[in-house]
Amino acid sequence: RQAVQELLASAWQHRRDRMKPLPRQFVRTARRHPRRLAMADAQNKKITFGQALVKTVFLARRLKQVWAGQKMVGLLLPPSVPGALVNFAALLAGKVPVNLNYTLSAETLASCIRQCEIKTVVTSKAFLEKLKLTVPCETALLEDVAAKPAFGEKLTAFLMAWLLPVGLLERALGR
Repeated sequence: RQAVQELLASAWQHRRDRMKPLPRQFVRTARRHPRRLAMADAQNKKITFGQALVKTVFLARRLKQVWAGQKMVGLLLPPSVPGALVNFAALLAGKVPVNLNYTLSAETLASCIRQCEIKTVVTSKAFLEKLKLTVPCETALLEDVAAKPAFGEKLTAFLMAWLLPVGLLERALGR
């Protein structure tokens, strides 16, 4: 057992130098395999890495003003494709996504928000109505954030996702 643990530690040290942070690896994978299935959820939503990258950049651009001045951002979304996209948008924008547990009591949820100094929670109107939950801070509804994208916004997100180097992309999104 000790020999296996030593090999594991040695392998980790060897791989650590080649590993990239999650948002950078996501962009790299999306650019290398744009047509490969990236994620799917129970509502039969399926998107490829290329689609996921463009939608993530679009969401990060839209949420940039909402998240201004915050280090940690709250996410109260079901486990779904949109939830994953908002998580990646937060990471690309240099924010720490705090996925809040919707099964918690109101007091515990408020305590989590207070401890993490979260000012804004991204959530879904339909999700809040289904759970009959109130969030004790400002909320940004995903339906409103992603609503009615203009052609220019779509084109900008597409061009940024595919043409900007990852470092510039992160800086442009708020890192």
